[in-house]
This record gives sequence, C-alpha cells and structure tokens, in this order.
Amino acid sequence: ALVASQLETQAINLLAEMVGFDPGPARGHFTSGGTLANFEAVWRARYRLDHWLALGIWLRINGHTDASLFELAHCGWDFYEAKVAEHELVDADMAPYSAVLNSTLRVAESVAGRLGERWPEPVIIVPGNKHYSWPKAANVFGMGVESVWACDLDAHGRLEPSSLSRLLDRAQHENRPVMMVVSVAGTTELGMIDPINRVADILETFQEQRGLHIWHHIDAAYGGY
Repeated sequence: ALVASQLETQAINLLAEMVGFDPGPARGHFTSGGTLANFEAVWRARYRLDHWLALGIWLRINGHTDASLFELAHCGWDFYEAKVAEHELVDADMAPYSAVLNSTLRVAESVAGRLGERWPEPVIIVPGNKHYSWPKAANVFGMGVESVWACDLDAHGRLEPSSLSRLLDRAQHENRPVMMVVSVAGTTELGMIDPINRVADILETFQEQRGLHIWHHIDAAYGGY
C-alpha cells in the first residue's frame, strides 16, 4: 500500500506540472472513472458547505449573528475557524445542526422550530450538457434532481457565463446555497472546453463583493488529459 501511495503521489505531481501547477501542494488520487470522481467532488463540496451551515445555524440560534443562513453557508474557512476559536466550539456543539451527520428532515425541522425559517436546501450548478453522473450524485446524496440547475450553453456547446450569473442571483434570491459550480474541460459530446477563466472570475467577484465562497469544480475526466 505504501508503494502504491508513493506512485500515486508521483503521478499526481507529474499531472500538476503538466498543467503548470506547483507540484508541492498538489493533492489528489486516482479513481475508477469519471462518475466516481464526480461523486467524490459532490461529497467534498457537501462536507464543506455542511460545516459552514452547521456553524451558521449554531451562531443564529445562540444569538451571535443576524446574517442569513444563505450567507453563512458560504462564509469561508477563515470565518469558520475564527468563530470556532472565538466561541471555543468543538464538533459536538455543531453536530446537531449537520445535515450530513443527521437526517436532513430532522435538521430542517430544528431550524424551522428554533429560527422560524426553512432550512436552506443547496443546489449544484452545472452546464446544460451535464453528464448523467451529476443528477445521479444528487440522488445518491439525498438532494433530488431538482437541486441540479443547468446553465445555458452558447452556440459552440460551452457554458454561457451570463447564464451562470443569473442562476447565482436566483440561488441567493431563493435562499438556496450553491454547493458547487461545475465547468467542463473537454465535454463528452463535443470535446469543448468551457470558459473556465470567466467562471472563476464570476465566482471571485461574488466572493469579493458579496462575501460568498463557492466551490468551483472542473470536470476534466474525459477530455482534460
């Protein structure tokens, strides 16, 4: 197992160098295919958002903030770690408000009873030519297919950035935290590459202007290499 792990690390470093990244901080591992890779992406994005949202619910219930649960679900690790340290919190303090550790229904009922509002159900935003694994992952993780929102495509089959901006605005208006935004480097159908830099710019703007930290996953399982 140790040898296999070392070989995997070397291969990940080679891939990082190939696309111009510093191999030092690069992390990753190999999966059996693109579907499993996308499942893992949803799991990791869900894990992150759930931590932030559980903290936000705790802060609201205990009278430490008036921020919306939507805002708190995108608070970022710096805010999270600062508040955990400030209030000397441990995982057990926030565990009752985690929709990963508990049933979503139970957490939703708790939020409704304690705060008088709906638990903010997350969404995943993907390109219109979404791979079948995205709605499948949403189903496996208990989100439902209606939680997968599709961006419009341009005439070349690439994600339309203006459509992404509209969906992000809609998510905030509907109080639906964005678990992740997906762009594709090498679509299965046409081999097209989404305007990844423009997607990153939009998400950076939302972070700088609205304080919303949103996960950007680049699906390159088919065409990236």
